[in-house]
Amino acid sequence: MTVGKNKGLKKSGKAIKKAERHAFVKKEWYQLITAPAFGSPKPVGWIPCNTTIGKKSAEDNVLGRVCEVNYADIKTDSNMNWRKVKMQVEKVEGGNLYTSFAGMSCTRERIVSQLRKRQTLIDVFADVKTSDGYILRVHVLLCTNRSHGQRKTNSYAKSSEVKRIRKIVIKHLTERAAKDSVDNFSANILSDVLPNTLLKEAQRVFPIRFCLITKVKVLKKSKVDVAKLVEDSAVKGVAAIVNTSENPESVNPLSKEIAADKKTA
Repeated sequence: MTVGKNKGLKKSGKAIKKAERHAFVKKEWYQLITAPAFGSPKPVGWIPCNTTIGKKSAEDNVLGRVCEVNYADIKTDSNMNWRKVKMQVEKVEGGNLYTSFAGMSCTRERIVSQLRKRQTLIDVFADVKTSDGYILRVHVLLCTNRSHGQRKTNSYAKSSEVKRIRKIVIKHLTERAAKDSVDNFSANILSDVLPNTLLKEAQRVFPIRFCLITKVKVLKKSKVDVAKLVEDSAVKGVAAIVNTSENPESVNPLSKEIAADKKTA
């Protein structure tokens, strides 16, 4: 290529090296506060987003973002490391992100570990509406079991029995959701109160070995009272979270590099 037509080349023919800046120099970090639906709100991690550029502020970049967290990180005394919960950012205030319920699921390993041969797997889903206007789709997984003193190797349920079990589960989920708010409904799932109740109801038709709520998806969300959400999070000890600097002994080398680039910029 002829020297002089390409601005990226010097007269000597060598390319001009552009100063490299790390991508995280343009990031801001906010502290994620768990939703009241998952127990006492607490800081659970940090979320990066682009800094304010032009008319688009950093708060707009992170507002409405859905974050997924392992439930064992929220409840350290819980053994539900297979349960994942989702939260949606509703309010950005003082470097903190206040969130609301956005769904839950469980890992594939948990589902696979419960499966057995020669048993009927019953998959149920129901669209329910809570008392505060949320419309949720709840997925439930049940598996049949051998009765006491049974000699047969299999424990298959008839199609009529499967239909009855599905009908019972859907009816109970609909009635329970209509009485509870989304926070209480999710708390009953996480505390195994609702799965245990469904297990007892289904066992009236056929012996059931386990009942697992595999997924809860939000189909329609009601309007969130942001002021009340922040107040509920503040009452439980998250109002005055201050973004402190890192421990000098545990500072990431990348943090030092970013700080140096910001000073020179």
